[in-house]
Amino acid sequence: MRPTRRILISDIHLGTEAAVDDSDPTKRPYGWLLKHEIAPLTSFLSSRKIQEADELILVGDLMDLWAYPVDVRPPGPSEIINARQNRPIIDALRAFAADARKQLIYLVGNHDMHVDGAAADELARGTIFDEVYDEYPLRVVHGHEHCLFNGSDPGGRTYPLGYFITRCCATADRDGGAHAMGLNLWSLFQGGSQIVELIRRGKPLSSAVLDFVMNATGVSETTPILMPDGSTTTLKDVKAEYASLVGEWNANRQCHAATAVLCEWDPWNHLPIDRQRVHIMGHSHKHTCTNNEAYGVYFNLGTWCQGTPNFVEARVEEGNEHEMVIDLCRWENGNTVLTKRERFVA
Repeated sequence: MRPTRRILISDIHLGTEAAVDDSDPTKRPYGWLLKHEIAPLTSFLSSRKIQEADELILVGDLMDLWAYPVDVRPPGPSEIINARQNRPIIDALRAFAADARKQLIYLVGNHDMHVDGAAADELARGTIFDEVYDEYPLRVVHGHEHCLFNGSDPGGRTYPLGYFITRCCATADRDGGAHAMGLNLWSLFQGGSQIVELIRRGKPLSSAVLDFVMNATGVSETTPILMPDGSTTTLKDVKAEYASLVGEWNANRQCHAATAVLCEWDPWNHLPIDRQRVHIMGHSHKHTCTNNEAYGVYFNLGTWCQGTPNFVEARVEEGNEHEMVIDLCRWENGNTVLTKRERFVA
């Protein structure tokens, strides 16, 4: 029987025990989902709202394999799945997936782009793992796919440029800079137009962006960056390796690199639209909804870290299989708070 009720959440950013450790007063936690945010998420995943859902769709960045200081070796998915503080969340997801009447769906994001099907199965046996959920009228992706800093690298490198930006931000966050400034990718620049102008002037994007990053985070050009495989690199090496990023993107992608920069602020800027439908994404950590007569309805799920928890409920009304009701919601004090409701007639 076709499921009629779906819950979608995005950008949980589960990390390791070390990432949320607050025992050292000289170091701040650098993980994005902090200890005090675990209980509300566990409450939500164990709530009647979830129990009544037919599908629970995790729209990318469930696990965070990026947000680790440059001198910390980033973990693999298994370490995050088995981290002690994540146990209540993992148990709740496994309980949902164990119900044969339900489906747990995990769409990959950028911070977990190296998670694979085996890791998804370790998360919860029977998890459906993919890059896109496409069942008309719904089209669901994480939203990083058309982003120049965070989409899959057009030159075939293992990581996009945003990986190194995040490593630097995590370093400053731990050491007191980024946390105090509220530093993240979006606040490194006053706006996408600055970077677009640098591109037009011909400066290599890797140099332009990483110069901003070094100034903002205090990570130097020669600081060793410990990679997951145990090797090291530096921002100087990264600048050289990614010097042709803009040209590679323009040669291999449908949208121009300048558009892809603007997509970092919100993927709505370049949706791969083929017809009116309901588009649901995450990635930008914005909690928003837009209704456009030409494109259909766009929802951004927001995030479950660094702020109020957000989610979307999409359901087909009983007796009217052609109408979908989509609710943009917050989870506050164990209750659903409706932010915005849209209806879409297929």
